[in-house]
Amino acid sequence: MGITQVGVRTKILDAVREVHKKEWDVGSLQAMEKHSLRASEMTVILANVSKHLTFIRSSGLICTEAPEHVNEPLEFLQDVTEAEGMELFSKEAVEGVQSLSEELNTVKTHISKIKAKVSNNSARPDCR
Repeated sequence: MGITQVGVRTKILDAVREVHKKEWDVGSLQAMEKHSLRASEMTVILANVSKHLTFIRSSGLICTEAPEHVNEPLEFLQDVTEAEGMELFSKEAVEGVQSLSEELNTVKTHISKIKAKVSNNSARPDCR
């Protein structure tokens, strides 16, 4: 993230860790009617998704690096069920990322098609 001060990095990583340890609440999402988005609203949503993914990648990096620093597995892992839980949530996260990637690629494709139509219409000379 470009932050070089160790104390600031530690505070940010601690905060990210705390946020991502909390349970996710579906109620935090606003209910939206189908097809009710305008381009400006969709831009804000996609910017928000992008920003959240930055935080999620930071959390993923923490989880990627943590096992590399484990010298005593029994101090890290108290019970095999903890490992099973981590494996399950890792699998679910990978499936979620793959699904999200497909959805966002679909959005990108649709937006590109709409953009092309707008570009073609604005490039035509006005015939009156």
